[in-house]
Amino acid sequence: IIFAPLTLVHVMIAIYLEYFGRPLGLWRTSGKLTYTLSEVLFICAWSAALSLCFDNFFTSLIPCASPSSISWYNELPRPPSALPSSESGVGDRICDYQLALICLVAIGLLAYCTNLIISLFRIFEKVKYRSAAPMRSQA
Repeated sequence: IIFAPLTLVHVMIAIYLEYFGRPLGLWRTSGKLTYTLSEVLFICAWSAALSLCFDNFFTSLIPCASPSSISWYNELPRPPSALPSSESGVGDRICDYQLALICLVAIGLLAYCTNLIISLFRIFEKVKYRSAAPMRSQA
């Protein structure tokens, strides 16, 4: 909730720069660094969100995960839940929502990582061609 609106602004700026701005390889070094570090910042934020989603899924009062699946890191028993323990109840819907949230955040994180890899590739390709150009002119 805190950084999702910032993510929307960041994505809109990135789309604008991609389609109406100069190619990333032609930016000044400070601009490339700022853009790349902002990508890394959002990757860290979405990684933290994914971690919190998994934590909430495995350790919530609603028994979404079986006790055997969490016993490898949590020896404490779950406190009793006020929700009924029926399969088609409110708790089951909440568990489904938690799984959907985990999937959505994981897809967003993968998209950010892919975008960072593509951006770094474009920067390194531009540097590679720029550093190879003086060698050709000397020969």
